[in-house]
Amino acid sequence: LGPFQSKETLGRAIRNCTRTVKEAHASLVILDHHLTREPRFREKLQQAFSAGAITGAELVGIAPLTDRLARWKADGEMDDVIARAGDGTLDYELLAPRWFEV
Repeated sequence: LGPFQSKETLGRAIRNCTRTVKEAHASLVILDHHLTREPRFREKLQQAFSAGAITGAELVGIAPLTDRLARWKADGEMDDVIARAGDGTLDYELLAPRWFEV
């Protein structure tokens, strides 16, 4: 939570998001918000994802950045990722799925 957010406000936002996803009866609901850039965003927004929402990254066939960062950390690859970010070779992997032409 940032300095302008209370737990109550976050809870209300999550409830509203979940209700919107459930009641929209849409075939596709994309949840692309600053919360999806937070560690443990799936845990915080579990109800919305359970109701059928997906992230913008998932829509184009890649895992959200926070998921990839957690995987790289768990696999001991963070030093390599940081080095690749520093020399610019990581950019295409982060920004585009493999089937995009860049």
